[in-house]
Amino acid sequence: MRLDRRMRLAGSTLRLVKLDLVAHGIALVTCVTGGILLESVVLMAAAVHHVASIGFSRMIEEGPDKQHRSRSNDAMFSVRQLVLWTCCVMMAIYVTATGAHGVFHPELLNAAAIAGFAAPGAVAAATTGVLACWSAHPGRVGRADALLSAMPTAAAFCIASGTANLDALAGLALVLLLCVRTVLCLRRTLD
Repeated sequence: MRLDRRMRLAGSTLRLVKLDLVAHGIALVTCVTGGILLESVVLMAAAVHHVASIGFSRMIEEGPDKQHRSRSNDAMFSVRQLVLWTCCVMMAIYVTATGAHGVFHPELLNAAAIAGFAAPGAVAAATTGVLACWSAHPGRVGRADALLSAMPTAAAFCIASGTANLDALAGLALVLLLCVRTVLCLRRTLD
């Protein structure tokens, strides 16, 4: 009976992980689209966080300590991680450059459009939060990362009523927040 309950919990958790990845993928596409079309630094910073969330999720779920993995699976895992983190670093560099430029040369923002492009991020943050609470051993680090993954969407909604200077500053702050999330994820994988 206890084994049956664990099997159902594992199946539910797997479905929730897939839902979380899909939600972050959709939010990534909308944030990148909005960041390019509206030239919004905070939307591009949110996109970087969505890439990082996908990478963190894959690293924790498919980590190198999983049993029954072949060499080809290990190689594919490494290639996927390399591609994800390269994209993440390149996008973070882009956000830093456009954010620094936006601080000194602000432009007008379309507040409603920024909020619209950031909306799928709220669903992604919700699925990450539910996943952190649902897992068998979420720990404080997992919950803290889930809370931090919601910050870019919250910042985008707050910026929607602000100025372009605030958009640039918030984007730069979100890049720094990504460093905190990386440290939390490393601690989580080492535990």
